[in-house]
Amino acid sequence: MRPVGKVARAWRMLDRAVDALCSSMCLGLTAISFVAVICRYVFNSSLTWSEELTRYMFIWVVFLGAAIGVRERTHIAVDLFAGRLGLRGDAALSWIERLATLAFAGFVAIPGWTFVIVGMGNRSAAMEIPMGFVYAAPVVGCLLMAVYVLRPASTTPRESEAPSR
Repeated sequence: MRPVGKVARAWRMLDRAVDALCSSMCLGLTAISFVAVICRYVFNSSLTWSEELTRYMFIWVVFLGAAIGVRERTHIAVDLFAGRLGLRGDAALSWIERLATLAFAGFVAIPGWTFVIVGMGNRSAAMEIPMGFVYAAPVVGCLLMAVYVLRPASTTPRESEAPSR
């Protein structure tokens, strides 16, 4: 049974936005890399900004992809005890997993915010964009991880076990 109404719609919108952003960045960095190679080896003229932009896009893809992995529960896991401890044991393991993920997200996002603020005063070498935008990738990714870990609290028990689509 799926929740209806505004909450379900908000979750779907968030999922689609994260998926679309991550997918478009993957497509963009692939296209930019292809064009840069063609320009360099066919036209003997390199794009000065392409390497920097693709690096920054890759950083964003990694952290958005990590959040998607948390949402879909596809991260690597050690399941030595899963299924062997009974219902209560499995529930306890699930809570430990969620708390560990929240702790990790907090340990990255909270101090990372300082880097974002300081980085807004620094400019990248080739494109001269504020580095705070680049430093925001781990913060945004970890905040999304925390949101996805806390997501079962706003859904029905059956939906909390299955990835949303």
